[in-house]
Amino acid sequence: MSETAEKWDRAAESFQKSFDRGEDEYNAALVEFLKDKCGLAPGKRVLDIGCGVGKYGARFAAMGCAVTLTDISPKMLEYAEKNLKKTGGVWRTICGDWKDITEGEAAAGGEFDLAISTFSPGVCDAETVKKMSAVTDGWCFVARFYKWEDELAALFRRRLGLPEKQEGRSLEDDCGEIIQYVSMAGFTPLVAYRDYCWSDRRTPGDTAERFLRRAFEDMPGEEMEQTAICTAEELAGDDGLVADEVKTKVAWIYWQTNAQQ
Repeated sequence: MSETAEKWDRAAESFQKSFDRGEDEYNAALVEFLKDKCGLAPGKRVLDIGCGVGKYGARFAAMGCAVTLTDISPKMLEYAEKNLKKTGGVWRTICGDWKDITEGEAAAGGEFDLAISTFSPGVCDAETVKKMSAVTDGWCFVARFYKWEDELAALFRRRLGLPEKQEGRSLEDDCGEIIQYVSMAGFTPLVAYRDYCWSDRRTPGDTAERFLRRAFEDMPGEEMEQTAICTAEELAGDDGLVADEVKTKVAWIYWQTNAQQ
């Protein structure tokens, strides 16, 4: 198993907890957008690249779509399969990096009416955008963070003596590159922006694990883990939980694959 797959395996339980909390305002707005702008409807064939634990796939299957879910993490797909079984819908999963999954494997049974990728590194360059478009006879949709404000993470970095996070490229640049890749593939990119803010209350252990998973490619040593837990305990309120509020702006990038320039 690759290091990337192991990293996402470690995150799977946290993603499932988010799934269990149910749909929030942003999730509902995204689904309505896909219905209004991208043809999402019962009976459609839908591909979800980097599906996680099936947050959207379960919704699509429940509404009567035939859903294909891909993810690099076996643990994510294990949760996704359990979640989709409850819908009684039609679905299948493919474990692997989107870069390595062939068009024939992905589109077995026919092209998709809609392909989505939400906050997933699976769709990241010209090759993966082109492949996503090639298996879709309808609409493609990619959600990317455009701006991100996380005061708790900044506080953690200061408390642990870590430098401010250095991005290889800005979130704005990342969105701009996806838009460029869509144009390079011969399609017209459309973009809508949405505010996405959320607030969670987590145990100190969960809070520390979440921060370390985001801050390090590999989980750090025991000393750093213990320092992070102690920091989270200091930040906990009277109920023993840590408040975590994140404010973001999201770019919804979408394009029609059966209407080339």
